[in-house]
Amino acid sequence: MRSALERLSEGLALARGAVERGGGLAPRELAALAERHGAHPDQVARYAELLGSREEVKGMLGAREGDVMRTLRANTLRVDRDELASRLEAKGASVRPYRHAPYGLVVEESPIPLAAYHEHLLGLFYIQGPASMLPVLALSPEGASRIADAAAGVGGKATQISQHNPRSPVIALDVSERKLMALKANASRLGAFNIVAYLMDARGIGSLGEFDRVLLDAPCTGEGLMPFARGRRPRPQGEVESAARVQVELLESALRSLKPGGELVYSTCSTNFEENELVVHSVLEALEDSGAGHFSLVDTGLDFGDAGAVEYAGISLPSQFRLCRRFYPHRHATEGFTICRIRRS
Repeated sequence: MRSALERLSEGLALARGAVERGGGLAPRELAALAERHGAHPDQVARYAELLGSREEVKGMLGAREGDVMRTLRANTLRVDRDELASRLEAKGASVRPYRHAPYGLVVEESPIPLAAYHEHLLGLFYIQGPASMLPVLALSPEGASRIADAAAGVGGKATQISQHNPRSPVIALDVSERKLMALKANASRLGAFNIVAYLMDARGIGSLGEFDRVLLDAPCTGEGLMPFARGRRPRPQGEVESAARVQVELLESALRSLKPGGELVYSTCSTNFEENELVVHSVLEALEDSGAGHFSLVDTGLDFGDAGAVEYAGISLPSQFRLCRRFYPHRHATEGFTICRIRRS
């Protein structure tokens, strides 16, 4: 019986071969695109293998911060979206509803930085990207009695979960003490008082019992943040492979912590196949073969985005992987993101 890591390694070897072949692009073109856009040639080859055309690759590499919607999340624990919009517009901002999230606003213009608004200091909103809001919507934590955010970071999504379910405990895990201090500050500012933070690696989540809902917004290469100055850096194939190996271990542990009937949302701010569908497939197959329970992909419930990838580098996945959702800066005006929702029977 092969482990999830062994299955992942087989897939990574096939993906590495495709990247080494340039994803169908000539070496000179590959190098030129990488240099022009501050990317690694491996990155360009991954995009070519995934997206399938030069025009799409150039669109993906050419996306910049101005191509991504600037959004914020109204904190419905303290204010509704319409009231917040009125308050911001009275101070010279131009905003409109973000139609894919019931509490989201798209900021068209603002005379001052968003963090400088008094409303931000009062905890009436959280600055959050358009795709970053979607994993919690896919999780649907309303009514769940035990919820975990297995890689909570500074608490953007943990506090969003609190908006959906302010009564049930939200167990927030992270390995960074610095990030958990920021989470504490954000939760206090936003009035999300049902969050309990643990300084721990999510690979040990099983020690905390079982959960109805788990969000694993996994640590990743951040390849989907390429449009932003802070995210524009080369990402070689070795970095992607290292991230995927950690993600497999985190996902397997998180899925084992689900109650029967429970659901997990796996997401990354990355668009590559290796960190997303390949990770999920490797873990689901290994768990099924080990007799650990039956897990299946289910519809995310999201109303836009592209279907998950089922063909890549000679790897064919079951059609259910189309239920995952993919977001690209040049197609959807969001950060690059991938989201999959998994149910334990």
